[in-house]
This record gives sequence, C-alpha cells and structure tokens, in this order.
Amino acid sequence: MTDYEKQATDFCTKYGVEIAWAFVKSEPAPDHAVRYVGGDVKTPARNVWSFTIRNKAGRSYASNFTDSIFHTMETEKPVFKLGNWQWRIGRKRPSAYDLLACLTKSDPGSFEDFCGEYGYDTDSRKALDTYLEVQGEWHGVRAVIPAEAFDEFQEIN
Repeated sequence: MTDYEKQATDFCTKYGVEIAWAFVKSEPAPDHAVRYVGGDVKTPARNVWSFTIRNKAGRSYASNFTDSIFHTMETEKPVFKLGNWQWRIGRKRPSAYDLLACLTKSDPGSFEDFCGEYGYDTDSRKALDTYLEVQGEWHGVRAVIPAEAFDEFQEIN
C-alpha cells in the first residue's frame, strides 16, 4: 500500500466513509489509439465502474468511475481464449485513493466562473454539460463528506 492509498484508507476509516464498487463494462478509449509500424491501430480498453460512497449518517452519492488505461491493462490478465470468448482473472477494483483523489474538491461556482477557470467557451453546449456534471458531483460530495472532514478530504490528491 502506498502512502497515498494509506491516506485515503485512513480518511475513510476515521470518518466512517464506505465505498462500494460494481464493474459496469470495459470500453475502448479511442482518444488514446496507438498506430504501430505497418499501419495497425490498437485501441486500448479502460474499465468503467459504478461506485457508491456512503457516510455514517446514511447519506450517499453514486456515479460512474472510468479507470485509467494503465490500471486496466495492468489488472486484466487473460486466462485463455476460446473462439470469441476470453475469460479474465485479476480485474482489480479501484482503490479508495483512486476515487477520492479524482472527486471534485471545490465549488465550481457559476457557469461563467467555471468557463473562465478551465478555458471553456461560455457559448458551448459541451461546456455547459461538463459544468452541470461537475456541479452535480460537487453537490454529491458535499452531501457525503462530513463538514469537519472536508479540509482533510481536500488534501487527498
């Protein structure tokens, strides 16, 4: 266990935060396609998980988490292939650190503030969709992470 993972695990234990995971699917990551000599293009996969964070008071927040390509490749070991079927072992769920480090840790503010901070065009539908997703995550995080733990939560990165 790394120091980062220990920090996240200790945080969860200290504040009674539980994380439940369920594997959803493995999907291609076309924005990371690699072209090899000879013209072959390989598109790596990444795992998508659903998670639910619950606190001692019973409040919860649920969403999806897309794992990194590296973590997906490292944890999916083919056992054998038979025709089009491939069985795998070793699919490892993300750690508490993997999730907590990625969650929104500050209020995104107004749409205009968000666009100014992250370089989005305020006339973009995609920017608005992204803002609404971040805002929803922010409200979910605030509902689950106890107020007295928020400063410590913000240090997990």
